[in-house]
Amino acid sequence: MNQKIQYDILVVDDNHSNLRLLTEILTDVGYKVRPVTDGKTALMTAFSKPPDLILLDVRIPDISGYEVCEKLKSDRRTMDIPVIFISALSEVLDKVRAFSVGGVDYITKPLQAEEVVARVKTQMNLRSLQKSLQEQNAMLQRVIGERLRAEEELIKQTIQLEDLNKTLAEKVAFEIQKNMENEMLLSQQSKLASMGEMLGVIAHQWKQPINAISLIAFDVRDAYEHGDLNNDYLLDSMKQIREQVTHMAETINDFLEFFKPSKEKVPFKLNTAIKKTIILAQYQLKKMSIGISLNCTYEREGKTIPYDLPNEICSCSPEIEVQGYPNEFKQVILNLINNAKDAILNKRGQANRSAKEGRIDLELSYSSGKAIIRVKDNGGGIKGDIIGRIFEPFFTHKESGMGIGLYMAKVIIEKHMGGKMYAENDEDGAVFIIELDGDFQE
Repeated sequence: MNQKIQYDILVVDDNHSNLRLLTEILTDVGYKVRPVTDGKTALMTAFSKPPDLILLDVRIPDISGYEVCEKLKSDRRTMDIPVIFISALSEVLDKVRAFSVGGVDYITKPLQAEEVVARVKTQMNLRSLQKSLQEQNAMLQRVIGERLRAEEELIKQTIQLEDLNKTLAEKVAFEIQKNMENEMLLSQQSKLASMGEMLGVIAHQWKQPINAISLIAFDVRDAYEHGDLNNDYLLDSMKQIREQVTHMAETINDFLEFFKPSKEKVPFKLNTAIKKTIILAQYQLKKMSIGISLNCTYEREGKTIPYDLPNEICSCSPEIEVQGYPNEFKQVILNLINNAKDAILNKRGQANRSAKEGRIDLELSYSSGKAIIRVKDNGGGIKGDIIGRIFEPFFTHKESGMGIGLYMAKVIIEKHMGGKMYAENDEDGAVFIIELDGDFQE
């Protein structure tokens, strides 16, 4: 018998002839045999090096085979070793006792080689299966243990990930809130900068009516001194003063309306918003020898309709209607006009404002559902190494600038109104382009 594994069998019998016979039978079929003749030696041998199977004679010196089996089954080292009893006894009670103390089989004498081999082989197969099951069970226990550890680790990592996500969410919320606060601060700073510009505009626009009122007052005094002052003369002078004061009040109302924040998106007329902004800045630009114009070109039903009045403010019709924040949009246009003005003044030199006239041209076009506003100047353009950074917060190439105007303008157009805003250069200067979804207001 060619055994892949050479099983180790302990044979216990005080009869040397039987012991020799069993050794020969089992050795011939490939088993390793360890023969002993008494119970104490059998126990010492089994405990020191447990065999795969024990053939145990019932009647042996010192202690019986039953007692030996009981001791083997009570010890953790040998409790699983199969024991086959050998005896000349054939009474039923003897076999019952053999099984009751832990035996797995029973061979009666005289011994038959075929029977011995068959019974041993059966028990070895069962033993092999038992060991295989034990190994598989042990492996399964290891797998289960590893899986439980993996699950525990996964739970631990999940908790850590949840904590991390919570921390990350808190950080994101904090950063969002911080960005919102920064954006609000930048918006306020941008508005304050625009208000500074507008106060300059108002100061320029108030000079003429204040001078006119002063002249009227001197004229009334002269008329009184020369005896020409009468009721009609006084009423006419008062009328002229009221007209100048009304003009000044309208300027203030325009200023207040311009900086009143829009609470929510509303439809508004793009052309009108641009024209009102130009009118606010026009007087100051004129004093600086800077011309400003608004020209329109519409594409409707495959036709291009120009409304081109050079150096004038176009009154094109119908108007383009967009959704957004009208006052914030006006501040964007004013910011672009002021930037264009600064570029022109910088080019010609602050010391020589009477040099060649500057130009700021606004072009409004419409095509395929898009309103496009271009703000062009002849101030020389934006340097190539900074044009990609001009919309960054706090970036400025002006000595006195804060670097928030263009950033907030882009935020208003793109984030708040869903449009696009970008810049490029042409042969004369910078061109700022705004794109917004819009439609005609018939």
